[in-house]
Amino acid sequence: MDVYQEIFENSPDVIVILDNKGRIINCNQKLVKVHKCSHKDQLIGKHVMDFGSEKAKEQHKIDWLQLEQGIALKDTIRKNIDANGNEVWIKLNSIPKLDKNQKLSYVVSIIKDITQEISYQEKYAEQILLFEKVLNTTNIGFWEWNINKNEGYISKSFKKIFGYENDPEANKSEFWKSKILTEDLSKSIYGFKKHIASKGSLPFEGEVRYRHKNGSVIWGYSKAQIIEWDKNNLPLKIVGTLTDISKLKQLSNSNENLEQFAYTASHDLQEPIKTIASLLDLFLNDYKSILNEEGMSHLNLILDETKKMNSLVTGLLDYSKLQGNSNRTTVNLNEVVKNSLNSLSKVIKEKNAKISVSNLPNAYGNETELNSLFLNLIGNALKFTKENTVPKICISGEETATHIEISISDNGIGIAKKNLTEIFNLFTRLHSSESYKGTGIGLAHCKKLIENMGGNLWVNSTVGLGSTFKFTIPLNTNYI
Repeated sequence: MDVYQEIFENSPDVIVILDNKGRIINCNQKLVKVHKCSHKDQLIGKHVMDFGSEKAKEQHKIDWLQLEQGIALKDTIRKNIDANGNEVWIKLNSIPKLDKNQKLSYVVSIIKDITQEISYQEKYAEQILLFEKVLNTTNIGFWEWNINKNEGYISKSFKKIFGYENDPEANKSEFWKSKILTEDLSKSIYGFKKHIASKGSLPFEGEVRYRHKNGSVIWGYSKAQIIEWDKNNLPLKIVGTLTDISKLKQLSNSNENLEQFAYTASHDLQEPIKTIASLLDLFLNDYKSILNEEGMSHLNLILDETKKMNSLVTGLLDYSKLQGNSNRTTVNLNEVVKNSLNSLSKVIKEKNAKISVSNLPNAYGNETELNSLFLNLIGNALKFTKENTVPKICISGEETATHIEISISDNGIGIAKKNLTEIFNLFTRLHSSESYKGTGIGLAHCKKLIENMGGNLWVNSTVGLGSTFKFTIPLNTNYI
């Protein structure tokens, strides 16, 4: 057996040669195996019309008319029934050979079983459909790109972010390159080259701006990874996601503007308020002898409200000054709590409060801010107490592998479940100033302070039984 005959006989695909009438004149072992024959002689001489269902035979007739005209069948996908009655998918390539009179002499057909490939494609299509449904509930787009073929897949959710979900051109990579702002495109190309040079170890990610169909700019956070390389370590396929962060950008800018406004407004308001308070004090001292009871009452009310306003402005100024990059060191929390209790000693004595403090772990943070935090939380526990009840406050903490967790529990009035989140919002007050004094800034200040350290602050509470405020602070200084 020569090499060509060996290739012919052992091909994984069916190879069959038909005469000009459609009868088999030769075939390889694959066809013998498919039809469960013991030898190819059992197939020689059979006509193509002897195989397949009635529907398949009708298709054979159409194919044969085309072949007789010298027109080949190229990569034709068909669904057939095999010898076991199972449904199979095939890819058919039939090449007609014409004689000198342009009459059909014979046909060479190669038939490849692609059932598994079709099954994979169907499952892949189902997964993509499900994936699309999931992505459509988010602001995330997905894409993949075959670099050699310069073709790929772009999810509907990706196109929808930019208003091009119905544009046929939006399936091409060049289309999206043209939508990236020029200065960001050069950065993206540079990042992609670095990703390739590092063989994928350096991440290919970052912020990138696109032009929306309506002309507006969309901020996206793009992240991609090469998932296939050839034998020469050249990239073959890359997949990626893009998250629409435009609203986050707007919110970030709004927060920065708000904090700048809060700082400027509170700073500019402080001096006039202090001046008013000083003048009222002088007025009361100089003219109290000639003011009647009602006049004194009115002036005292104005003075009290001025002091409240000063506290509010001071709190707002302190809040606006909080930064995430404050100097941090290892802080002894036992000393911090001791200082806070000393500052609150007067109210502790007045209320005969019972306070227990467990040995606390050290924290990595800013000592001044941590003093403010404990002063606020312990002060609240002393403030929101029940009548005719001795206040009991328990301060404890523990250290885990990643962070410390501190708890401050009390037996106070408690907080309704519906208010457990909103109490950390700026200017939120659940009680009148007549019942409990305050500005509505303290807990917002505490939450921002803890979040700047990379931690979390929350509360568990039951009305009438008390509250437990908890916060965490990471041990790792590189938590950002």
